[in-house]
Amino acid sequence: MISVDTAFKALSLNNITPDIILSIDPNIRPDHFFMEHTNNVALVYFPKINPLILEQWRGPKYSAYSTSQLYDELADKYPKLRLFTNGSVVHPAIDLAVYLGAYQISLFGCDFCYTRNKTHAFWPDGSLGPQINNAKHWLINGRGNRVPTDLNFRGYLRSLEEFIKSKPNIKFYQSSLDGARIHGAQYKDFLK
Repeated sequence: MISVDTAFKALSLNNITPDIILSIDPNIRPDHFFMEHTNNVALVYFPKINPLILEQWRGPKYSAYSTSQLYDELADKYPKLRLFTNGSVVHPAIDLAVYLGAYQISLFGCDFCYTRNKTHAFWPDGSLGPQINNAKHWLINGRGNRVPTDLNFRGYLRSLEEFIKSKPNIKFYQSSLDGARIHGAQYKDFLK
């Protein structure tokens, strides 16, 4: 199981321990994690993350770079795995699963919109940046309904859909009809 950084606390509170956490954002802080639960969890990170996270992380740590030109010079000197991203930590998490040989990828919490009037499932409104009352855009969810979102979330969704299209040999599943309809991902009810 690969998780994005901001999902780790919610997973931990539900006694779910991912194998890998992926973190790329310099705005993520150590208090976004339960550091005491990181002993057996690998961290894959981009070099710009908060160095305090690296100091406090108890499990193994592996650096990677995005495929952006920003990392080209650094990658020439210090080669690392290059992972696709276009603004969302979801992108490199999924690309890492592909790199590790996944032939089926199930997406949980990849809503790209404000389901149940929340910007992020676990965190209070605005604590990770966007706020629900600032949403000026919308998209169609898995039920065919319009749901509020921000322009950047729509962009992240489109980038993910293009990535999925480029991987025809991998089966993608989305676990919720409340989140954005992800073209190229089939809905699968994991509760049955």
